[in-house]
Amino acid sequence: MYTSEERCNQRTQKRKIYNVCPQKGKKIFIHVHAITQIDGHIYQCLECKQNFCENLALIMCERTHTGEKPYKCDMCEKTFVQSSDLISHQRIHNYEKPYKCSKCEKSFWHHLALSGHQRTHAGKKFYTCDICGKNFGQSSDLLVHQRSHTGEKPYLCSECDKCFSRSTNLIRHRRTHTGEKPFKCLECEKAFSGKSDLISHQRTHTGERPYKCNKCEKSYRHRSAFIVHKRVHTGEKPYKCGACEKCFGQKSDLIVHQRVHTGEKPYKCLECMRSFTRSANLIRHQATHTHTFKCLEYEKSFNCSSDLIVHQRIHMEEKPHQWSTCESGFLLGMDFVAQQKMRTQTEELHYKYTVCDKSFHQSSALLQHQTVHTGEKPFICNVSEKGLELSPPHASEASQMS
Repeated sequence: MYTSEERCNQRTQKRKIYNVCPQKGKKIFIHVHAITQIDGHIYQCLECKQNFCENLALIMCERTHTGEKPYKCDMCEKTFVQSSDLISHQRIHNYEKPYKCSKCEKSFWHHLALSGHQRTHAGKKFYTCDICGKNFGQSSDLLVHQRSHTGEKPYLCSECDKCFSRSTNLIRHRRTHTGEKPFKCLECEKAFSGKSDLISHQRTHTGERPYKCNKCEKSYRHRSAFIVHKRVHTGEKPYKCGACEKCFGQKSDLIVHQRVHTGEKPYKCLECMRSFTRSANLIRHQATHTHTFKCLEYEKSFNCSSDLIVHQRIHMEEKPHQWSTCESGFLLGMDFVAQQKMRTQTEELHYKYTVCDKSFHQSSALLQHQTVHTGEKPFICNVSEKGLELSPPHASEASQMS
């Protein structure tokens, strides 16, 4: 396989052999493998029959056929056909956007991206989706959009056979196999596989929250979180369960809910092989293997503080509310309700649910509240075998469906 430079050298040698065109009496230079020059001006690629006025343009065309990409990025080792493409690409790493819109001051890495954007100001939206009527400034954007209706995913990963509707999504996915993370934060040097991940991360340093709700003035760093929040106001629940037709505002809530029907428990404890429907439940469970509560009278240990309390009541034969502070730092002698009230007054609400913005003192309370949204009933009554969300009257009778 010849490089474009070698082909160019061969063309120069061939020109000394073929001198005159028999039809027009003008000079004609022919390279039998790649190129024909007619009238000293037209260069034709014999692979695709495309004509060019300049030899350099022909070389660029040849590289699309040979796959040759001689220009390499020093930051991520990506290669390009033209030096101009490399220069445009390097602006991503340098966060440089030299092409500014005079109408709204938006900036872009490439002049073509600016041209496409400017059509939105001129009202020129030439490409309309026949299915939903949405307009686009470029035909390529319409083509990608239509795949959301057809379900077409033409970009296939050769490693795991996963398909994607966009080539950029495939490129990003491949990095999960290679471990490549070309986008680096200049503040903390943390690296990311996708540019959007880097942009979102940088907002943790700048404090920027560009997505603002016009209903309640809440703001968000991530567009996805903002979209989910807006559904609180609109009541929209686009994710529907195929088994019971219950609807949800978040896809993650639907996935968790569907495990009620399928019985799937993908989160497994490697210590005892117990399985759970939620990752949060697994994390909470794993703490039982690492934290123990010791009895001061006997050398017996418990995984839960509540088990220790019950044990102490049995062997001490004392009223439970007369105990002093135990070794683990809990006020066991206090009435539980009074203790919870004190926590409410003194502690901040650390656990917040993004769907309805309710906050809780404990992660367990947040997990129980989430079942209101997901419809999940992870506990079963030993007497009636009825599924429960762990309501107080049944709490003592309930055993977790692990």
